[in-house]
Amino acid sequence: MPSRVQVAGVGERDDEPVPWTERIPGVDVGRVASAPRGGPTVVAGTALGTLAVSVWNFKRQLPAGTLGLGPVLAAALGISLSLLLLSLAVRIVRSDLPPRKRWLVAGGTVGGGVLAGALIFLTAAIRLADGQPVGDPLFVLVMNTAAGAIAGTLVGVLYARESRQAARASRARSHLAFINGVISHDVRNGLAVIRARAELLQGDPTPESRVDESVEAILEQGETLEGLVDRTHATIAALEEDGGITLSPVDLRGTLEPRLESIDASFPAARILTDLPADVSVRANDLLVDVVGNLVTNGIEHNDREEPTVRVSATVTDGRVRLRVADDGPGIPAAVRDALTEGGGRTDPETGGFGLFFVRAMVAEYGGHIRVEDNQPRGSVVVLDLERA
Repeated sequence: MPSRVQVAGVGERDDEPVPWTERIPGVDVGRVASAPRGGPTVVAGTALGTLAVSVWNFKRQLPAGTLGLGPVLAAALGISLSLLLLSLAVRIVRSDLPPRKRWLVAGGTVGGGVLAGALIFLTAAIRLADGQPVGDPLFVLVMNTAAGAIAGTLVGVLYARESRQAARASRARSHLAFINGVISHDVRNGLAVIRARAELLQGDPTPESRVDESVEAILEQGETLEGLVDRTHATIAALEEDGGITLSPVDLRGTLEPRLESIDASFPAARILTDLPADVSVRANDLLVDVVGNLVTNGIEHNDREEPTVRVSATVTDGRVRLRVADDGPGIPAAVRDALTEGGGRTDPETGGFGLFFVRAMVAEYGGHIRVEDNQPRGSVVVLDLERA
């Protein structure tokens, strides 16, 4: 049977998503917050700045004829502190800290350096105001600024790691409690259907039509429960520190179109449009088809039109892939939007919230994020921001 999945024209490019709720005039906060090397660059820039001042101060003393053990040791100390700070920047680049945590560390670096430097500057200014001599304020200022920056960096790294672990533990408790509720609800329902159909088959005599119907229902429930177990296992693995989720390049069109054709065949009244670029891969795993399939199925099942339409499209921007699932239904309720973009554990298990929970957990594991927009003239658009492989 030929597929009715249609290929639509190329759509317009998306705007860059802004994951933070605040904006700074003239600055794309979302782009800054998602730059993985931005934070370490600030740390490295601070290190190079103190290094340059240390070398300049050493050269400044050469014409004055004051070169001796003191200036050499001062320059060596300044260069050593600067190189230590630079090595910390390299370690941050190689660490597993996410972009926002790296920016937090950079804030600690700048804050520590500015605070230490300001204290020394004020101390020197007070001494000068009292007419007291100040030896070499520039040396003291540079040394304390570098030391303060190093201390701020170490404190920032420690705080970032501790806050990340605390957040993981809190989310894990909430998520596991939610998964337990979902499994209890869905598994009980599935087993109830299987038990009822099995009891029906025990009747004597059982019409052949009822036998076929019952066997089909039992097989369907078995397949549903099997899929639930697979998705639950993947979700729990994604929540663990070393859950075994392995990411690899996934061909977007080649992977998604067969699944979309299968979904389309399951909903004869629906229409699925695709606009997926060729030769574009994202960092994900084989569960990406289930993630997108869940969104497409929701867009059809919760649609109030006689002929629902769901469009799946993607664009590439600055090394990121914007995957859009748009429907023409009544729109996604606010509670469901929150569950999808802020935390699936807030959804009532009886509303089928595990699907949203699963989508959010896997997209986060892929290093992406989700946002929900209003479709025009009607419906909703779920946008998955993923890393291009």
